[in-house]
Amino acid sequence: MKLAHLALGALLVAPSGCDDAAGGAAPVPVGDECVIAVVGTDYASTAVSLLDADGALCADDVIDSGSAAVGVLTALSGDVVLPTSPSPTGELVLVDRYPNAVLTVVSFASGHAEVARQIPVGTGFDANPHDVLFLSPTRAYVSRYATNPTPTADPGDLDDGGDLLIVDPSTGDLLGRVDLRAEAGAIGGVAVDPRPDRLLALGGRIWVSLGNLSRRFDAAAEGALIGVDPATDTVVARLTLPGLANCGQVLAPAPDDSGFWLACVGLLEGGRPVPGDEARAGLAFVAVDGATGDARVAWQAGAAALFGGRIPGWGLVAERGDVAWITVFGDPDDGVPDSLLRVDRGDDGGASDVDVTTEPFALSALLRLPERGLLLVGDANRAAPALRRYVVGAPGAPDALDALTPTNTSPSVGLEPRHLLRFRR
Repeated sequence: MKLAHLALGALLVAPSGCDDAAGGAAPVPVGDECVIAVVGTDYASTAVSLLDADGALCADDVIDSGSAAVGVLTALSGDVVLPTSPSPTGELVLVDRYPNAVLTVVSFASGHAEVARQIPVGTGFDANPHDVLFLSPTRAYVSRYATNPTPTADPGDLDDGGDLLIVDPSTGDLLGRVDLRAEAGAIGGVAVDPRPDRLLALGGRIWVSLGNLSRRFDAAAEGALIGVDPATDTVVARLTLPGLANCGQVLAPAPDDSGFWLACVGLLEGGRPVPGDEARAGLAFVAVDGATGDARVAWQAGAAALFGGRIPGWGLVAERGDVAWITVFGDPDDGVPDSLLRVDRGDDGGASDVDVTTEPFALSALLRLPERGLLLVGDANRAAPALRRYVVGAPGAPDALDALTPTNTSPSVGLEPRHLLRFRR
């Protein structure tokens, strides 16, 4: 079924501070070398800049919360993230989560940023979309984290939530949904909301992490992953993560497609683990058979043993199938900083501190650029926000990181880098 959509049709987005009524200043040029997007946010406002393949600034502030081109009906909120995987068209898609529930599609075909369309995915409730995965240029899944407590009886209005909304990203048409409410866990026999989060395509299936959290976020069921067949839009697999909870705010595929990593943070309150729930934080690797799509939890470890009880942060990227980089939260009360760790799940592995730290809750997105030998680390330190750049490893020293000059990703606005994506090759 196709529903009405919002199409804005290639509208110019002017940098903040421009007088749109008077025509504004010239838009920021965007060349083919601009291949990485970085979202800077203080959770009140958002600015998007572009980087080249070395992580150097390429185009500052191509769109932000103050952009006010004529016809842009939904300005960016302070809760904007990037999808786990890029669009096949080379356009940049911004996932505006709460309260907007809008996908903003930005084109650079003209040599500067233009909003091609905005696609509302709320369908009458605060859907809180968390990710979008492109099956083709005309078909995509959007994970809607929220479940509507008062949906209508009409299934055709797609207002239930707790699902994958199926959209045509080329037009904004809403095509259907994959209901995940029956896949949610339960606590004491009472079902929680599924909270579908991040999406990843591997082994012919679309993998969906489920938060499995109660409506009030005060209880968490066992962590789980769902496998969806994109040919039939049906659930064909379900994996559980025994002993872990609130999993999959980020999924990190192995470069060889052998599987993917995911972190679990347990039940949180105010960014900290709820007392007594720390044991349900940890890290896991899911092995996927590329031929059959069959998957299994090949390895998992609790945060107590792996990180000394510290909780995984929002940054996770795979170096290999057996090695990953992950951020862990600090604690401002105890003066403990955020840290970057290298995890080796091999027989002699474990977590190694690589001496990359910053203030608590500031180490954010990670992006590995193997063709350049680089690891990019978002540092949202309020006093000196920057994108840290490192050359990874050296012969005989795989844990070594050689620091390069950091990049100021938002010189005109000064917002902290929180999300990274290589959105085109």
